[in-house]
Amino acid sequence: MSKKIISVLLVVFLIASVFAGCASNTTGKDTSEGSKSTTSEQTKEETKQEEKQVSLSYWGYSRWKGITGTEPDGEYGDWQRSVAKAFSEQHPNVKIEYEHLPWDGGPEKVSVAIASKTQPDVLEDGTARFFGYAAMGALLPLDDYFTQEELSDYVEGAWDLGKFTDGKHYMFPWANMVIHLLINKSMFKAAGAEHLLPQNEERTWTYDEFKEALKAVSNPAKGVYGTALYAGNEQGDSGTNALMWGFGATIFNETLDKIVFNSPEGVKGVEFAKSLIDEGLAMPGAETIKATEVLEYFKQQKVAIHINGSSGLYGTVENAFKTGEVEEFEMDWAMYPTAPGVKPAFYANPVGLAVFKSGDADREKWAVELAKFATNTENSKALKAVKLIPVKKSAGNLYPGEPLMEWSAKVIKYARDPGLASPAYAEMRAALYPEMQAVYNGTKDPKTALDDFAAKAQASIDKYK
Repeated sequence: MSKKIISVLLVVFLIASVFAGCASNTTGKDTSEGSKSTTSEQTKEETKQEEKQVSLSYWGYSRWKGITGTEPDGEYGDWQRSVAKAFSEQHPNVKIEYEHLPWDGGPEKVSVAIASKTQPDVLEDGTARFFGYAAMGALLPLDDYFTQEELSDYVEGAWDLGKFTDGKHYMFPWANMVIHLLINKSMFKAAGAEHLLPQNEERTWTYDEFKEALKAVSNPAKGVYGTALYAGNEQGDSGTNALMWGFGATIFNETLDKIVFNSPEGVKGVEFAKSLIDEGLAMPGAETIKATEVLEYFKQQKVAIHINGSSGLYGTVENAFKTGEVEEFEMDWAMYPTAPGVKPAFYANPVGLAVFKSGDADREKWAVELAKFATNTENSKALKAVKLIPVKKSAGNLYPGEPLMEWSAKVIKYARDPGLASPAYAEMRAALYPEMQAVYNGTKDPKTALDDFAAKAQASIDKYK
């Protein structure tokens, strides 16, 4: 073969090699990227599949039966269990067990659980107890788990409902409500006393007007009373205390470092409460009656005015009508009575979820996600079952044209913080009801009872200083 032919063949070979190399490089690059993409997707899928399995306990004071509140065979906790199921479907690695807590005995169960380090991961409750748990160091601060966008969805002031004295937030706000008097209007109509109920826009009235209305519907001989007081435990004290605030009393001073309920105004309030029992206007036995029992008395039309009403409780009674649990009657509402010149007041009563510390980063992470999920926009709409007011703007107005809710919006300005941020708040509550028992059974006069209460509660405050 001639040198010329060999040279030509070498050139052709080199050119072919270059193109082959380019093609190989291009194909190799594409294959590499595709391989990386495939590997990334596989890794994500494997991560999802291999994500650590987590078991969470979710406790709460369920406020309605069933999922929507209208199921005849609904049980307390059905809605929360449906939330837990939906969350686990989105996150298969998370297993959730929900437990309904009764108002009677529930707080004690939580306290025992904290002491024995068997506390739930997530708890649905209110700030009254949450702040007590925060003071114990049992709750997880939530400030680092929210974006500014998430915070902006809360109505004004809602996020700070969970703010403790240390400046940190411990609650996922979910709902708020107005605590007020819930009235069986049908009983007043039957007694020809409907005109004795408040007729003004804010439905305010004096102590004398309140007592006159109770007299019109009370019939002790038939076991029917104008109202019922209760001191069987501290539950529902938002109603009994607000009834006694109307003379101008408060429990704490403004800085929450002193008990002032044993003031002359406080004594007048307790004297008024005792007079209702003495005059047969309130059911006897208040020293042992519990708030949960009073709700049943109200539904059974044994008392005409429930002193611890709310839009949520209104919804609960409405549901009892719908399911046929009790005979239907017409309901009404009003503010707590006050002395002349004193502004009405009621407890601010926000509801939300808190996360307990567990020492397990994975559990705490998923507990936070569960609490966020349970209080998201769609789940906030479930509050309509018991007429609670959602604190998420995105939930919208659930009650257009409903008189009770429109009235609630007008009087929310009278909401008063009863001292929820005091680290001694829970101990204060525990100290008050035994003294009220003593007043109701006649073993102590109001002044002595309040002085004894103040001494005990002040000692609780002082130990936190």
